[in-house]
Amino acid sequence: MALNPAPAFIGKVIVSSTNNVIPFYENSTLYSPTIALGEYFPEDLATLIQTAMDGTASSNTYTVSFDKTSGLTGIDRATGTNTFAPDVGNVAVANLWIGGASDSDGNTWGTGQHGAQHFGYKVDTVTETTSFTSPNKCGGVWYPLQPPISDTLNQIQSTNTTESFALDGSSIVFDFTTWETSNNSFLWADTSYGANNNPTFVQKNQKRTLQFDFISSSSRGEYITNFWGPWAKSGNIFRLYSNPGSSGNYINYRLTDESLRTNTFTDRRVQYAYYTGQIVLARM
Repeated sequence: MALNPAPAFIGKVIVSSTNNVIPFYENSTLYSPTIALGEYFPEDLATLIQTAMDGTASSNTYTVSFDKTSGLTGIDRATGTNTFAPDVGNVAVANLWIGGASDSDGNTWGTGQHGAQHFGYKVDTVTETTSFTSPNKCGGVWYPLQPPISDTLNQIQSTNTTESFALDGSSIVFDFTTWETSNNSFLWADTSYGANNNPTFVQKNQKRTLQFDFISSSSRGEYITNFWGPWAKSGNIFRLYSNPGSSGNYINYRLTDESLRTNTFTDRRVQYAYYTGQIVLARM
């Protein structure tokens, strides 16, 4: 019996004034278009980068992509004859490829380093050619190397009503009595809430717990530095692809309090370089 596929956690890249430039060389000429500030899922950011590169290039057009099965990004020459290269060694500008020019203390990135809000590249020297695949996964994402050992989906997160009291004695009641059903509630064909975000029983407030037992040190580091730290720990919504190699179905989640406050993988298997922990999600 085959194992279930490993999931993909895909958040957004935050583009600010510190990382909104995409410098690239075409036929040895440097171009430095910019991206509008905002928060973007990687595939949407790829489209913006492609438009910006096409708008400033001398003769080429480009295809910029995000591969949801691997988390890597790609840049390919679509038309034209000139060679090109992303300028991933340029730390003098707000470089989106590498996630800015410096860290929060003003220290400039060195070779092999990159910021949190990046498009999959680290500081390096590259030679012009016709196609590039990023050496790292795009910022804001996490791709565990193995599936969770358990995946618990609670159909109802809370009791029907919860009452909370303020210091002055006043109260507010939260109502969780909404109950939604559908003949297709377990099928992706049900598009009542959008093609990629269908209900099971309850549309919101479902609680889901993923238990991982053998997270490697490198995968743990990717979770902390690439996904939890720059995006998910602030309560931001992300997409969970249970099978990123399939047709692309996902569900929107955010981390619950348990996982917002901790980087989750803190317990190490005795005598083994693997970590264990839970990720607790709330459906959005």
